[in-house]
Amino acid sequence: MAAETIQNATFRNPYPFGSNVDDVRQLIADISLDNLHGMPAAEWWKVYRPTIVNARSYKLRDTRIIGAGETVPQKVHGFFAAPIGQPETSLGGTIAIPSKTKRFTNIETAQRLEPGQVLIVDSVQAKMPVTSRDFAAFVAGEPTDLTPNTVTTNSSANTVIGLCRVTGLTVREGQEIIAEGRLDDFPSESVFNGGYGGDADEGITQIGNGFAKPLREIYVLRGGRLFHTDLEFYNAVISPQNVEIEISLCGFLLEDR
Repeated sequence: MAAETIQNATFRNPYPFGSNVDDVRQLIADISLDNLHGMPAAEWWKVYRPTIVNARSYKLRDTRIIGAGETVPQKVHGFFAAPIGQPETSLGGTIAIPSKTKRFTNIETAQRLEPGQVLIVDSVQAKMPVTSRDFAAFVAGEPTDLTPNTVTTNSSANTVIGLCRVTGLTVREGQEIIAEGRLDDFPSESVFNGGYGGDADEGITQIGNGFAKPLREIYVLRGGRLFHTDLEFYNAVISPQNVEIEISLCGFLLEDR
């Protein structure tokens, strides 16, 4: 597939536009990525997406962490700025991650898709599960002892709701805004169920119930172009618990490499 068109896409059968295969191929060949950009999501899902089978579902993701007891300063904190293999610190700056692995991110170049890649973005998702009882030990932001802490007065609900209240997420390419809102405006389709066990009450609070909120319009993110994913803290805040925040740009990836 060429980086700027979808004219070499393969197609499903039956074709939604009629029975003439050549007409369908020509119609799809005439759809440039510029025309897809800004298309109402309902039209994309109903008409165009079912015809293309060589695009794969994809989640471009990046995770930042907050350490228990950290003060996160009032400022804009960027996501996708440290690709695989690069160091990063927690949002409060007290925890060092020597080298980000695929556990934290799948971006290879800071704030850019790779050349030849095109991501058709149909949702932005924020994943932030917090448990009422934390793990017993952490190293570089990773749990090393899965034993739960003893009974705590921390509230996972307070932590999640509080972080949603004091932050705002903006995803943009240049000056064009892809999405903007509070973290809880971007529910994640990846959630945990259950949450009680052991000899003390415990639970989990997270954003969403397993259903992503689609964008109203499709956004076409091209390889090599700089994009920004900024989480602004409107005031400094102390987190009583360890928190990880994963931001994902979700949709369908086409590659020519």
